[in-house]
Amino acid sequence: MTSAGCVCMAKGTMKTICLTSLGKHDIKSFINSFDTVLTDCDGVLWLGSELIPGANIALNTFRNLGKKIFYVTNNSTKSREEYIDKFRKLGFVASEPDPMVCDMGTLVSSKIKLDPEVGAVIVGFDEQISYPKILKAGSYLKNPDCLFLATNTDQQFPSKSNIVIPGAGCIVAAVECCAGRKPKVIGKPGDYIRDYLIKKHNINPQRTLMIGDRGNTDILLGTRCGFKTLMVLTGVSSLVDIEQWEKSDDKEILGCVPNYYVNTLADVVPLLPK
Repeated sequence: MTSAGCVCMAKGTMKTICLTSLGKHDIKSFINSFDTVLTDCDGVLWLGSELIPGANIALNTFRNLGKKIFYVTNNSTKSREEYIDKFRKLGFVASEPDPMVCDMGTLVSSKIKLDPEVGAVIVGFDEQISYPKILKAGSYLKNPDCLFLATNTDQQFPSKSNIVIPGAGCIVAAVECCAGRKPKVIGKPGDYIRDYLIKKHNINPQRTLMIGDRGNTDILLGTRCGFKTLMVLTGVSSLVDIEQWEKSDDKEILGCVPNYYVNTLADVVPLLPK
């Protein structure tokens, strides 16, 4: 591992393991190998407003085992308070104030202070995106001193059907194309959220597990930080995706390969100590 926390990888050196295929000794070693659990939400804990069965039991069991839990989402459509309410309704442990609940909307609004005159353009998910909004954002960004920030660049949201639900990345791409500039990405797998978690909360990367459903955000963040990574197949990325990434000779793509995978987070529950 380099000083920046990146894992050196070469073609053919990355191979993911089905967590449920491990023996009892290896499972125990795996659980004892981390103190902190970072988990994505959409596609890992729930789909829309519906709980993914067993996800709350898995996360609450991790907490009962003494693991420190961080809910880390790129979805900026809710405030911290709204997320806490959703966690509680779906059976997850969460409280206010809870430093272990991080959402990109709250991070952006708490860290970025705008002057009376527009000095920053922040692009996130917007169901009401329009040509005038893109025009206005691009016009502000014509000023090189105007900050260009994106909450995340997720291409799509997890969905239970064959309908593709465009994510914030589609909106960011439109503004980026108009402005001719690339934004600083606040969410996963960018440097901002990495530094926020590691420095502010004093996380030990070697003792941290990142759980996610998306290779190029959740898992890539974990790889860049030196976390252990676990992918669930209830969201965006699939086992076919993992198999394709494993064959790549591109370091960025290899960074999307998780250390372990399970079909659903509920599969972890029988592996955990009672």
